[in-house]
Amino acid sequence: MQLTEPAADVLRAAYRQAMLERREIIDLAVVKQAAALARGVLLENLGGGTRAEGTGDAASLREARWWVRRQSAFTPTDPPWGAAVVAALPELVRRLPGEPYTPLLGLLSQVGALEERTRAAAWTSRLKGRLLHRADKAGGPVLVALELEAARQAMLLEPAAVPPGAAATPGTGRAVGSAAVLLAVLSLDEQLSLGKRELRAAYRAANEGGALLRARGVRTPSGVDVPEEKELAARQVAWGHTPADPPWTTAAAAVWDAARAQGGTTHLVRALGEVDAPAAAALLELPG
Repeated sequence: MQLTEPAADVLRAAYRQAMLERREIIDLAVVKQAAALARGVLLENLGGGTRAEGTGDAASLREARWWVRRQSAFTPTDPPWGAAVVAALPELVRRLPGEPYTPLLGLLSQVGALEERTRAAAWTSRLKGRLLHRADKAGGPVLVALELEAARQAMLLEPAAVPPGAAATPGTGRAVGSAAVLLAVLSLDEQLSLGKRELRAAYRAANEGGALLRARGVRTPSGVDVPEEKELAARQVAWGHTPADPPWTTAAAAVWDAARAQGGTTHLVRALGEVDAPAAAALLELPG
């Protein structure tokens, strides 16, 4: 299911509304209210035939929760999503058509990594790129944006299993492992294609990681278990880290640090062969 920009906007608005109103659960009524407020769309009979009760989980719902919580100054409540919302997701996307959801493109534009369509935007883009290139911790504008994309990919993966007797945190994903880094590299190319955008010429040679992976037959996995890495690192998102962001594994941090000085996805993919990254290695071995 390819999420649309309007559908993603409504999901974030629904979570924000439920959180601020201290709702115990995010049900279809909250989603309908959010659609009316955020997009001016009346979603009558959404999930009308669905009688799912209780709570549920889905990748796009975990992601919506993460975006809202990392942008919120306070977190008064942490409501779970209702099972009926999960069941109605395909219908919600169908009823909210629009441009494909490509959040990485917005991040890339903010850091000056995309070819812009106006002269003023292009000038601003070049200035941002130069400023970030000079910052020691940045690793290049593309990697600045890709850090959050790696976190997003971790949110999209199935959450880690909860040990017996332990309390589960609603809507959480897993740590940013080397598999999430690899998936972020693939996602970069996919979102550029969906959004019909290009990286600035100055950054293309250093960011051919997606092409390198495709040449090896690597594709975004579907319907397979993506392996986890347990050992966590002290690393955080270099720019704008929040408590809502997932931790990094030592393997993912090692891959990133090995490539950061060069500043691109080309070097991230090459670094996979230089450090111990078992989760990424397992994905590389999957048939294309």
